[in-house]
Amino acid sequence: MKFVVVPELRGRWSWELKDDDGSVLSRSTMSYGDREQALKVIQAMRREVRKAPIVDPLGGPCEGTPPAPPTDRQPAR
Repeated sequence: MKFVVVPELRGRWSWELKDDDGSVLSRSTMSYGDREQALKVIQAMRREVRKAPIVDPLGGPCEGTPPAPPTDRQPAR
């Protein structure tokens, strides 16, 4: 998978998350004033999505889904 930063009209930017075959899995719902803003959103998503639970439409946990990976990292040595 890869994130692709996409230039739009009038100097705006958006992003797409694409599968290895190029299929779009997700895309930004808004555009950003500059490329750096789009990159900041991608970086935030990369950090935070690991913590996101998988829930059913009522907010309950989905059975059979693996737990979220730990978010605490050991400091580099």
